[in-house]
Amino acid sequence: VMSVFKTCGGGLKFTFEIPKEGVLQHLDISLCLEDDHVCWTYKPRSKKAILDYNSAHSKIIKRGIAISSLQSALKKSCLHTMGESFKLQTARLQKAGYPSALLSDIASTIIKNVKGIQNTKRSVERKRPVVIPYLHKISHNLKNVGNHYRVPVVFSAPQKMNQICPRVNAKAEGCLKNRCSKKHAKPFVPCATGVVYNIPLSCGRTYIGQTGRCLNDRLREHDYSLRATVGGNFSHHCKACLCKPSFEATTVMGKHRDKTTREVLEAFYIHSGGASCISTPSVSLSNKQLELLKLTMKAQRVP
Repeated sequence: VMSVFKTCGGGLKFTFEIPKEGVLQHLDISLCLEDDHVCWTYKPRSKKAILDYNSAHSKIIKRGIAISSLQSALKKSCLHTMGESFKLQTARLQKAGYPSALLSDIASTIIKNVKGIQNTKRSVERKRPVVIPYLHKISHNLKNVGNHYRVPVVFSAPQKMNQICPRVNAKAEGCLKNRCSKKHAKPFVPCATGVVYNIPLSCGRTYIGQTGRCLNDRLREHDYSLRATVGGNFSHHCKACLCKPSFEATTVMGKHRDKTTREVLEAFYIHSGGASCISTPSVSLSNKQLELLKLTMKAQRVP
């Protein structure tokens, strides 16, 4: 047969296998030639050892290698040699340092799959998680309460890795991240957007508000309301009390891009100010919410 291939091959060289002691190796399958039947066994030709369990690869990769080896021993072997092939692959894995507990767990999983036993774990409906800032001793307690009511909770960090480069570059270039695009004719304070601000009054009281626009635009509106016929709490108090606001002494109490977050901060600072604050909060907070915010302010510094 080989002479025919060599003659008709046109110069091509063909590799071939010759049975040795009634066994013919074909790729990773070993064929045992019996008188009345043929048995096949999963027996890789390569003598290379399996990936060592103490290597730096992840546990997922190592577990995948063990599953592939044991499953191949069952799927690529006949009924007569299946047990022998499985023992051979188990010995190879143990020689590579794979623990017996891991191999036992994989074997149990394979048996369940072969028997068609479905996973008894109840399928959990995927919900959108609730994101809360990470606070020591508080966030994990809230997460435990959320898990009790099947509400997924994840944490957010105030300082993220993707903010490092922009901040360093902005500081090196001597520019602000949120530089105002407007050229104000009469800027009261340095420009800032998305802030909770505090305006001191000559009567000793203060006005606290929030804005998502430039702070100078909002202060200009407050200044205009003092001369207008209609206005809010700010202009009404100044006209009734005959006090004057000090716009140049306005301070920023907090910053955030989200309007709801700014309104919550505004309500907290108004409540903390007590009778000395003339503002009316945009949202109403319960006593428990105010207490939680108070603990939050102590746990971390709010910009």
